[in-house]
Amino acid sequence: MKRQISRLLILFGVGMWVFAVGFMYIRSKKERPPDNVAPSVGYTAPDFELQNLSGQSIKLGDLRGHPVLINFWATWCSYCLQEMPVIEKYYERFSSDLIVLAVEVGDSAVEVHSVVSEYGFTFSILRDPYSYVFRKYGLDSFPVSLCLTRRELY
Repeated sequence: MKRQISRLLILFGVGMWVFAVGFMYIRSKKERPPDNVAPSVGYTAPDFELQNLSGQSIKLGDLRGHPVLINFWATWCSYCLQEMPVIEKYYERFSSDLIVLAVEVGDSAVEVHSVVSEYGFTFSILRDPYSYVFRKYGLDSFPVSLCLTRRELY
């Protein structure tokens, strides 16, 4: 009988140790997302600073306190060019409450200016000519839109 109780206590102790180690592992993974992944609910979005078409620097961290839509796109992406007029309509409707950052990835300034003037976008177009931010967010396809609330920006 004592032997069975000892075994049960050992098994219980091992089980509790496995549970504690597993819990700490899961908790540590939740506290800090891995590098090069898109932001997810409850995590701070990776900060970046890019220039708009006028050459002005825009830093994501400076937009704290405002909801932000980040759209990653390319001038050659037909799906992007279908999606962006819809984003423009929502931006026109909610521009007082919503900041839109359309991050153009990898194309020349001439190509970007051409597309923007053709479609007449009024939201902020940022250039990511070397795909730095695109890779930082762990992305690999177009288009990708991320809605960041106040929580993901802090």
